[in-house]
Amino acid sequence: MYQVLAAHDLAARSDVALVRAARLAFDRKGHLTILHVVDSDLPAHVVDAQRMRTENDLEIGVRRWLGNDTPSYRIEIVSGDPAATIAAEADARAVDLVVTGRHRRRPVADLFVGTTVERLLRLPRRPILVVNNPNQSPYQSVLIPVDFSDASTAAIRFATTFLP
Repeated sequence: MYQVLAAHDLAARSDVALVRAARLAFDRKGHLTILHVVDSDLPAHVVDAQRMRTENDLEIGVRRWLGNDTPSYRIEIVSGDPAATIAAEADARAVDLVVTGRHRRRPVADLFVGTTVERLLRLPRRPILVVNNPNQSPYQSVLIPVDFSDASTAAIRFATTFLP
């Protein structure tokens, strides 16, 4: 079964990615895991409270954004470093695709550690789709940067699965 993991940080940019991830899972009769990572540096009582609130918010978002075209899905709330945890969860679930929204710009912090998406992209374990465009129509074309490496060859093969 086709497995899609949608990383969601409760921002509007993640809603766009969630809708695209759900569509990809639904079209392929697959399963969607919606993952939210709570910062593990927070106090335990804050992590617990954030987990409960987040799960409720995501359930409401699934109903609002996906309506009746909902694939089978589950919501997972975990704690840790966002990029490393998303990569580890994707590996543990052997997902076919990780979908995330575009990153939020934090000029000073990004300069030193990079955004979560940038750090996630440096962990080449699973294919990652970064969704930036709110247009949810099916893909008509795919642009694939190529450097003639084995990774590029794998990216070309994977990207062709998105074409009609």
